[in-house]
Amino acid sequence: MSDSSFCKTCSKYMSFPEHHKCPPTFEVFIADYHDDDDGMTVNAYDAEEAAEKAVEEYDSDGDYSCINGEEVTVRVQDSNGLVKKFIVTAEAQPVYYASEVL
Repeated sequence: MSDSSFCKTCSKYMSFPEHHKCPPTFEVFIADYHDDDDGMTVNAYDAEEAAEKAVEEYDSDGDYSCINGEEVTVRVQDSNGLVKKFIVTAEAQPVYYASEVL
């Protein structure tokens, strides 16, 4: 796949770029990480997805505290100023592979 198949704004895959519409933007604030004036902007279809995407990015940039069992408190604000609060948790899912030994 070429990089041109992904939207430069929202990073979503575009099967038909001429019909693509980015999901709405949300401002996400992770407790103990963001101040009230330095949240992160996330494109998502709803506030819950925005919270999950923000914590996934936050977790991968740090020590994977959420995937290691910690709950992360997140505040999400939509474009109309409506604020919702979430507790985000994660779980690691092991994947197993078998290779035949000859």
